[in-house]
This record gives sequence, C-alpha cells and structure tokens, in this order.
Amino acid sequence: MAKIEITNGDGNRAEVTCENALLVSSNPIPPVGQVQNALPFVQPLTDDGLATGSADMGVNGSVTPVPFWVPADPTDDIYLTGLMVSVGYGTSAEVFQFADGAALTNGLRMYWNSKYGETNIFASIKDNLGLLSLGISLSGFVPTGWEIRGVGAVNDYGYTVGFEFGKMVPGGLRLDRGSNQRLTVEVNDDLSTVIDVLNITAFGYKRLCAHSDG
Repeated sequence: MAKIEITNGDGNRAEVTCENALLVSSNPIPPVGQVQNALPFVQPLTDDGLATGSADMGVNGSVTPVPFWVPADPTDDIYLTGLMVSVGYGTSAEVFQFADGAALTNGLRMYWNSKYGETNIFASIKDNLGLLSLGISLSGFVPTGWEIRGVGAVNDYGYTVGFEFGKMVPGGLRLDRGSNQRLTVEVNDDLSTVIDVLNITAFGYKRLCAHSDG
C-alpha cells in the first residue's frame, strides 16, 4: 500500500481531522480580506413583484385571486431562507379565527415556482392557527402570549410570525437568475374590511455571479 505525504513549499504537512477528512483551510468563512460573493436580501411580497409595489394584502381576492410575490433577479441567484408575517386587527382574537373575524372560506395560498414547476408550500391558510403554525416550534404548542398590542395602530391587536425555509429545503428556496421563478402568496378571499395589517417580507441572500474587489 502506497503512503502519500502532502506538504507545501515550506515542508508543512497537510492535516487529517479526527473524522479522517483532509483539512484544506483553516481560514474563517469568508476569509478575511477576500470579497464576499453574497449579499443580504430583504424584500416584501408585493402586488407587482417590485420592492416599490404595494405590500398591503388587505385586498379583495374573492372573485379574482390577488397574488403577492418576490421574483427572480435578472443577474444573480436568490436564496430565500425565511419569511416574516405581520398581522394586525382591532380586537382580541382566537386562534380559530382569521384576525378577529371568521375563518376564511378559501384561504391564503403560498406556492413556489421553480424549475420543477409550481409547488404548494401551504395550499390554504384559513385562520390564525394556520399562520401561527408557520412559527410553532417542534414542541407543537401555540405560545399563550401569541397576541401583542399596537400592530398597525395604538390600540390594535396582532402578531408576527417567522418561518424558516431552511427547515423545508436545505439552503432555502432558490430563485434562478434570469428565470420566471417566484415565491407567491395568493389572497383568495375579501380581506379589505376584515384586517388592518397583513404583509409578508421575504429574506435570505443574493449569490452574486460576478464581483470585483472594487
């Protein structure tokens, strides 16, 4: 059996870890002094897919569904790693309601257009429990203090929910550069009079395909 030794020009030997893996770099990630080829990405889901579009989901989608989305970027891949959902309404609510009113008839639909086609993430969110479930821990319990005050107005009630796509798809949902891929939440009921605040913000990172030291 051949024995191979790897050294650099100064005679320093390569190190093998306790898992029998070859250690090729001990630099921090990203290495200090080198260009980071990823940038933070934060954008609300809007009615035209642009950061400047309307993020107000309090619309009437009962006749014609109204989509809110984040599109792919023309030049760089986007990896969506999470969502932040904000909900605000007038009076205290229960989890079986939507906001402080009746549960929805059709609900909110969240889906991902990727190179594999259209995939439902949540086909029909009809009540507060459906939204709260996005952020429930592995314990499976809705926290007792899920409502907070002042969401949208001084005396309003409401809640915020965070959801991690990394728990569903390693690395998050990828939107391929130059494609028609998108993450969409579709309103399929009339929310124009039943809610004060409903908006969803996506976050993650943009992986730059070309960069310079400038």
